Amino acid sequence: MTYSMYYDIIVIGQKGVIVMGIYLNPTNSKYQELLNSKIVVDKSLLIEKTNNVLNTTSKNICFSRPRRFGKSTDANMLVAYYSKGCDSHNLFDHLKISQSKLYEEHINKHNVIHIDVQKFLSRTHDIGKMISLINTKIIKELSREYEEYCLDDDLSEVLNEIFAYTKLDNRNQVLF
Repeated sequence: MTYSMYYDIIVIGQKGVIVMGIYLNPTNSKYQELLNSKIVVDKSLLIEKTNNVLNTTSKNICFSRPRRFGKSTDANMLVAYYSKGCDSHNLFDHLKISQSKLYEEHINKHNVIHIDVQKFLSRTHDIGKMISLINTKIIKELSREYEEYCLDDDLSEVLNEIFAYTKLDNRNQVLF
């Protein structure tokens, strides 16, 4: 199998070669960049709130804020914490979330799909084309991990198939 460097990050480490996607199980690099800044506010207890609603009827959460109030920062933090595409203990072990009873249970143990809708829209300038591009890119990346479940060209159907497969093992949830 060949991988495009545009869509994947290849890490060679003690566990061999790990291929991480841009959308599926991305790395923690964006959150690491934030933590490298001179001024950082620890908002990691947002993760505790999220952990408390996993596997409940309240699991669908909308984090809305005015423009320039940290939505992307919060999303990058959640990606860094949940994504199987990285090990984020060094980022979170000194933050407030590390004191939570569910800290170890969820850190880097979930499949994560991270979509920056604004970036897709800026590439297409049309909602219909944007949705089509998201559909294509996400299915392409999902097919590397779940080839047998990506037989449809409708992202919703593909995600339903993958969810049906992964719900047999709660540790492999797909988070959105």
